[in-house]
Amino acid sequence: MSVERYIAGLARYGIDKGLIEACDRTWAINRIIDALGLPAYEDAEPVELPLEECEGKVAACQLAPYPPGVPVVAPGERISKKELSYFKEIGYNKKIVQIISESV
Repeated sequence: MSVERYIAGLARYGIDKGLIEACDRTWAINRIIDALGLPAYEDAEPVELPLEECEGKVAACQLAPYPPGVPVVAPGERISKKELSYFKEIGYNKKIVQIISESV
């Protein structure tokens, strides 16, 4: 399991249990990242890029093809070549994706 997926999972758990508000997800993710000593993206504004240019970038939003609507990439997770290949294979219609600028 990637660190990004683990952190996003912890934030989702906090939201599901009512420990944090859904709008505070980015704040919660960054608190966890900070506690682990990883680079934080709290001051980063999401940047929109074409999906095909997002390999290796950190997603700022959930990527969940519908149907079935199950997230393939969670916020805070890196978008890999594997996910991009899957999206191309199924004809995913979201062409522009919000990513987190890593220049902070």
